Order: sequence, then structure tokens, then C-alpha cells
Amino acid sequence: MKAVSLKKMGILLLCCLFLSFSHSADLNKITKKNIQFEQYSQLDTTIIKKMTGNLNFYRSQVKDPKQSVSVGRQIKDEKNILKKVLNAYGFYNASIEVNIINENSDIYADTSLEQFNDFVQQSDEGEVELFKKRGFRIQYNIELGNVFLIKSIDFNNVLELSKIDTNQLPIQEGYILRAQNILDAFELINEGINEHQCFVDGKLHYDVRIDSKTNSAFVSFDHDQSMQSYFDKVSITGLETIQEAWFIKELGLKKSQCLTKSSINNAVLKLYATNLVAKINTQIIRRQQDGVQIIELKLNITERKHKTVSIGVGVNTSEGLYVSSGWQHRNVFNKGEQININGFIGSYEQSLLGDITLPKTHFFNTSFNASTRLHRENYNEEISIELVNQIGLTKKIDKYTRFKTAIELSNKIQDIDEFQQRLDQVFLPNILTWDIRNDALNTTQGQYVQVGYTPVWDVQHKSFGFIDYQIQGKTFFTIDLSIPITFAFKYEGHYISVNDTNLLPRDERIFLGGGNNLRGFGFQKIDAQGLGGIKSNVFNFESRMRFTDTIGIVAFYDTGQLITEGEAFKNSDLYSAVGLGVRYHTSFFPIRIDVAVPVKKYTVDTGKFQFYLSIGQSY
Repeated sequence: MKAVSLKKMGILLLCCLFLSFSHSADLNKITKKNIQFEQYSQLDTTIIKKMTGNLNFYRSQVKDPKQSVSVGRQIKDEKNILKKVLNAYGFYNASIEVNIINENSDIYADTSLEQFNDFVQQSDEGEVELFKKRGFRIQYNIELGNVFLIKSIDFNNVLELSKIDTNQLPIQEGYILRAQNILDAFELINEGINEHQCFVDGKLHYDVRIDSKTNSAFVSFDHDQSMQSYFDKVSITGLETIQEAWFIKELGLKKSQCLTKSSINNAVLKLYATNLVAKINTQIIRRQQDGVQIIELKLNITERKHKTVSIGVGVNTSEGLYVSSGWQHRNVFNKGEQININGFIGSYEQSLLGDITLPKTHFFNTSFNASTRLHRENYNEEISIELVNQIGLTKKIDKYTRFKTAIELSNKIQDIDEFQQRLDQVFLPNILTWDIRNDALNTTQGQYVQVGYTPVWDVQHKSFGFIDYQIQGKTFFTIDLSIPITFAFKYEGHYISVNDTNLLPRDERIFLGGGNNLRGFGFQKIDAQGLGGIKSNVFNFESRMRFTDTIGIVAFYDTGQLITEGEAFKNSDLYSAVGLGVRYHTSFFPIRIDVAVPVKKYTVDTGKFQFYLSIGQSY
């Protein structure tokens, strides 16, 4: 077994963590290169990543002059951080030694901390100045020592309560003792108890004893059992505009329901999810009845402000300046009904949108939405004015998945080359969305997928004019190096199925170019010789580097293709651009500045570069 071989060989590992002082008592970030394993390099991805992450977070804090500490204090803090990481991975016998080194001096090439302190006392300069001027660095030498193997695991009345199979646990007899595995086992057992028992007050405990002579560990789990608990009622204070009966219904708790501490927490989170409250104070009232515990909840609510106003400004090379604004009321009729009014004014497009959303409890756990949009587009001396009325239903399938279906009536007037045309169309959009992103405005982890299917009925011709298919996928992951790097990928596929493209309105066709798909190309400049396409593929790649809490740099590559009727996709038809961007991160959203240069543009007249200034990440 791997664990036994580590013990028998008596591991000796030297981890060299170098620390440079530059302008003050702040610390430079470390990378994987600063940690070297003499043996067992398979541990790099676990221990090194945790060490670098935790130390870099600490160093980002002490960079603040208000948080600056002495060199000795920093060493003490960092040793504690390293010790916790080592314990988490089973190296409880690890020892950490500290040396002060100077690569520019043979005299101080390898100095103990005590010798360095003597040198500081003999010098007229302070310790920080010495690090700054003399090039000193701190080196941590870590000897891992022997690991501890789990000799026994005792479950004191825990397995009966949790009904869990011990084979599901990440700890077994003979395994290396690792703190994280103990915590993971604790969570699994606790989840099992919450699922099968009605304990509000009972607590799960664990204990670990270590025998240094035999390098053995003894683990035990115990639970403070309490009376079974059941829900009785809830009383709410502090409501100002929210209707109490509706709010209680949002809790999702029923009389005589089995209660656990987690079910109470989940119920409170549902109230926060209404987006109507700023703070909830929870009090649990207990009384005994017939050998069980009856629970009453008392909630004191602080409502948030329900009306907000927003405004945004952006600019790019081809579209010029544009302005967006919005007004929102989140509790119109006191049951979480929401009204939004949004406006947009740009060089080519102008729009005004109003919508109302009724929350899910009104329509069988499905929300209802109605909207009206007035949209005007003027491009290449072609003017289109459209009035769109839509009603739709959105079903929340689970925490991450939603399905929306709607009916949309479009009345449109187009003025093309002094020829005016009226179009009346009925759209039937069906959209499935799966979203596990950690932040919609500034995503660092997660995925997003949206699939759309929209048949369109042509009122004039009394037939289905075309069917619009769309798919969009995004994925994000972050590598925690000395500078965290987020890699972001997006794909958009669009296909319009139509029998006669001559009957397809121009503004329903596909055009590429602009800040929303292919940066580096002007707005709708990729237009298939002015006709527009019926098929497209667009790929976006970004690497986002965040150097400080507010400043980040982005490198990106966009590529895509537009296909007209009867053509097939070819790699040679790709339009591509590269670019760099700056992100200024505020407490709400990042401000985006991008500059893109086309590298494959064929006959598209788009200029040497395109500039974009906007709010939020590009996707």
C-alpha cells in the first residue's frame, strides 16, 4: 500500500519557499517553481497548490500597509499556515526550519534566523530595509517525517442514525490519517443523520487520538442525540410591504414536518432567494409534547429597498457611444411581483422594453412573464421599426435548470431602398437553460448551456416562415498560480431553417462582427456580401489574469464563420481576431476595455483594429 511505503521509507522532503521583500514589508507571491520535491512528485498537485494558495492569500493581506508586520511575525504566521496544510495531508510529524539566505553574498548565503537577528541589531538599518537593499530571502525547509495510519474507527451509535455504508467514507482502517478526509467523512455522516432523523439540537462530534510510538491513529464519531423535532408554526415581524401569508408560504415548511437544523437553514435561504429581504434574524422556540419536540420559528425581517435605478455607458469603434438605463420594482403587488423598464440608445439600435414577472407560486410553481418591446434599427440606410408583445411561462426544473416557453407577436415595418414593407409574425420560442456559474457578471468557475428552438409563423403567408435553432455553451476554470488565471471558452451555433431565403426578413438573418461575438470586426461587417447568412459558428477564447483586487488583464482570440444558403462549413472560411483587454473590478461588476485586431478578414472592410468599452465581462 502507498501509505505503508511512505512510512517505511521515512520521507524527507525539502520544500523551498522563497520570499522576497521589495518596497516595504510586503511579500512576493510564490509559484510552483518555488517548491521542489526530492521524492514523490505526485504530491505536487495537492500539497503545493494548497501551500501556494494559502500563502499567497496571506501575503496579499500583509501588502496593505495597515496590515504590515515584522519579518519575525510573518515567518511565524507562515509556519502556522504551512503546518495546517501539512496536517491536512497527513504529515503531523512534519518539522519546519527557517533559514535566511542571500544569493548576492557568500557571507550570508545560508544564515539562521537568530544570526540574521544579530545582524539586524548590529546594523543601523531596520530589517525591512535590509531585505530591500541587501537581497535577503526566507527559505523554509520542511521535513515531512512519518505519516500516521488509521488503526481503528469507532462509530458510537452513528451508523444506526445515519444509515450510511462505511464503504462510502473516505477513511478506512490502514489509510493515511488526513484531516481533510476526516472532515469529509464527518460531513457525509452528518448529511445522513439529517436525512433520516429529526434532530434540531443534536450534534455530531469526532475525535482523533495519535500514538507517536507506533505512528497509529484512532478515530471515533459520536452524536449527542436529542428528541425528534417537528414543525408547528412560524411568526414573522418586521414586514413593511411584503404580504405575510405569501411570505410564509415561501418558507416551504408544513405543520408536523420533520425538522433538522439544515432544513431550517434551507427554508430561510428560500426567503433570501425572493430578493426582497436584507436580513433575517431567526429564533427557535422549543416545547415538549408526547415525547417529541415541537418547534416554533420566530423571524424578524428587514426588507431591502425594492426600487432601483441603473445606467450604463459604452463605446466601441464601429458603433460609437451607446447608453443603457433601467428601472426595477421588485415587489409591486406585495407578493414579489417584478416590473422592469429598460432603455437602450445606440448608433444603430434603439429600444424600450417593459416587462412584468409574477413569481412561481402564482402558477403551479411556474413563473409568468409578460413584456412589450419597441425596437428600431437603422443600418446601411435600412430602417426597421418593430413592436413585440410576449407572454411566457418559466419552469424551474431544479436548482440549475430552467425551461421557458412563450408566444410572441411581432409587428414590423421595414423601409429598404425607399420600399416599405410590413411584416406580422408569431414567434414560439422554447429555451432550455442550464447554469452552474459562480457569478454571472464575473465568472471564474462553472458552465452554462442554453438551447433554443423557435418556430416562426408568417401571418401574411399563413405558414411557418422559418425555424430558428440556437445553442450556446460556456465553460470557465481558474488555475491558482502566483497570479490567478481564469480560462473562459464560449461557443455559439446558429441555424435558420427556411424554404425560401427570399422571404426571410433581413433583420432575422445572421450577421457577425461587434463586441458580442467577433471582436476585431465592425458591427455586422461580416454579412455575406450584404445578404446575411443562415448558419454560423463562433468560438471565443479568453485568459483572464487578475493582478490586484481591482486590475486585471485579458488576452483573447475570437474566430467564426458565416454561411449562406447552399454552402457548407469550411475551415478556410473562418474570420479570426486577437486582442488584449483591461478589466477594472468594482464591487458590483468589472469595467471592460478591449482592443482587437483582425488576423483573417478576407474582403471585410473593418479597419486595422476595433476598440470596446463596456460593463461586465464579454461573456
